[in-house]
Amino acid sequence: AFTLVIIAMTLSIGLMRLDTAVAPIEEKMTGMLLAAGPVTGAITTALWAEYDGFWSMGAKLLVPFVFVTHAAGLMWIIHLAQVDETDDGTALPTRFRAVLFLDVFGWLHGQDGEKRGQRGASQA
Repeated sequence: AFTLVIIAMTLSIGLMRLDTAVAPIEEKMTGMLLAAGPVTGAITTALWAEYDGFWSMGAKLLVPFVFVTHAAGLMWIIHLAQVDETDDGTALPTRFRAVLFLDVFGWLHGQDGEKRGQRGASQA
């Protein structure tokens, strides 16, 4: 069971590294938050299955922490996606490379390289 957790965790972190354009510190934070949920879930499951008494109670106390770490990872991914709205109202997650590759007309960035949302805010 632990092997499958490690494989799934490695795949999700690898896909995140390949699919997003983020700074190195954000990449490390993403790896930690994506790993925290499955690791705490595996530890809790092992404590629940193997031990009685004190350790079983510890597993019961760790279950909310497992949910919190999963939720924190999902919230971080939503934050990391950095959804921007274009002029026609389309919301695009601009941190994903597939979206950046599709921006052949430069809708997300102005000609001088600044983001469209920042340029519009500076003109107002």
